[in-house]
Amino acid sequence: MTPNKKIQLALNYIEAYNHMNVAGMMAPLSEDVTFLNISDGQVNMEIQGKEAFQKQAKDTLALFTERQQNVRGIQFEETDLLVVQIDYEATVAQDLPNGLKAGDKLKLEGLSRFSFQEGRISKIEDVS
Repeated sequence: MTPNKKIQLALNYIEAYNHMNVAGMMAPLSEDVTFLNISDGQVNMEIQGKEAFQKQAKDTLALFTERQQNVRGIQFEETDLLVVQIDYEATVAQDLPNGLKAGDKLKLEGLSRFSFQEGRISKIEDVS
C-alpha cells in the first residue's frame, strides 16, 4: 500500500469521525482492528475487533453535541506507522461522571497512530 493510500484511509476515518458517521468510520478498518486510548501515558481503553469498536463508536455519539479532530500534521514514524497530530474540540451533550457538564467545551492536543495491514487500518492509538 502506498503512503498516500495510508494517509487517505486515515483522513477518511477522521472525516467520518468529525461528522459522527459511524458507518464511514468503520469502512477503512480491518475486521480485527485494535483501538487504544492513551491518556497521560496510561491505556484507559482497549477495544479488539471491528464489532466491538462499532458498538463503542455508537455509544459515544450521545456524549457530544459536536466534535472535531483538526489535523495539525502528518508523518510516518515507520513503514507502517502513520502519526497524525490532532487538535481535538468537543461540546459535551450531557453531564459526565468525570465532572464535565452538558455544554462544557473540551479541548485537547494529541495524536493518533495508525497501523495498516492488507489495505486497511489495523490499529488506532489515540494519545492525549
